[in-house]
Amino acid sequence: MMPLILFVLGLNVDVDHRNRMEMNGVFTWELGKGEHSRILFRKDGVELAELVYNPKHTDKENDSISMENLVVPTVPQKPDIVLQLTKDDITKGMKMTYLFDAKYRINDRTDAGVDTPPDDAINQMHRYRDAIYYKEHSSNELKKEVIGGYILFPGNGDPIEVAKAKFQQSLDEVNIGAFPLRPNDVDNRKLLEHFIQELIGMRSSEILEESIPQKGLFYTTIEPKGAMYMILTIDKDVNNGFESIINGLASSIIMGRMGMEETQDIQAIRYIAPIIPGGHIQGYYKVARANLKRVDDASYPIRIRFDVDDWTPLERPARFGLVKYAYRGVCKSREEFFRHCEEQAVH
Repeated sequence: MMPLILFVLGLNVDVDHRNRMEMNGVFTWELGKGEHSRILFRKDGVELAELVYNPKHTDKENDSISMENLVVPTVPQKPDIVLQLTKDDITKGMKMTYLFDAKYRINDRTDAGVDTPPDDAINQMHRYRDAIYYKEHSSNELKKEVIGGYILFPGNGDPIEVAKAKFQQSLDEVNIGAFPLRPNDVDNRKLLEHFIQELIGMRSSEILEESIPQKGLFYTTIEPKGAMYMILTIDKDVNNGFESIINGLASSIIMGRMGMEETQDIQAIRYIAPIIPGGHIQGYYKVARANLKRVDDASYPIRIRFDVDDWTPLERPARFGLVKYAYRGVCKSREEFFRHCEEQAVH
């Protein structure tokens, strides 16, 4: 898997492995358990991907799979390979997690001559996705973590027929499936190469749109201690009814094409104060949920949509300044927001 990821990422990518040995200028890879099998891929100092082999340490550790923020509340889970891709378009450093299991057997052969993966192996992928969660150190809240799970098995078959097989079609339907992988089978290997190329090239907003709800796009009723108020300039191209939004009658607000600043955590945005060019801050909404929405824009088709309610008007409108600086949102703490509204109040 490591050479495949490196091939897809291309040239000028730095590879960092804790247990690598160099002999005559050639790296040989020693893969141990957990942290000892952790491989990082970086370019220009920016982490692109992380690959972990056999991340579970022992059967006694049923609360962790030896990777930061990933927990298993029930019985131990031991995927063979964990691939995490780092994305920055919604939240800086957000990691998308994918699991791979290698199986050395096949289940059957279809009428088209395509080998199929074992049923129990596919079922294991479903269990992994349901069993492994994301949990921040400062919170007891569990969130879905695994986006997809895939079997690597020694199957054979014509690549055209393999692409039509159920275990390949299910990749688009539920993000669980399988890839035949045999030595010297270059044609079927390309199916896996193309799949990983798509994952690496997709923005996290696109990935999440096609997935079950994942961390970063779901709001609970428990407000975090660091809840933020976001002053947001309304993008007229994707939001109808400026007046209704400003007057507290909106049920949703769609962000502009550039999305949020990479340094902001979407989970912390709990209030939105909308503004329009030439206008002032009139009040703020409470955010109920963040979703993804496809809009009619070829360059930026996927936007963040906030479902909002509970409009609270300010006693006096407040100036903001140049609204062009708030198309990606300007986030303030509660104290900072109300101090700004008081200091910039229109008399």
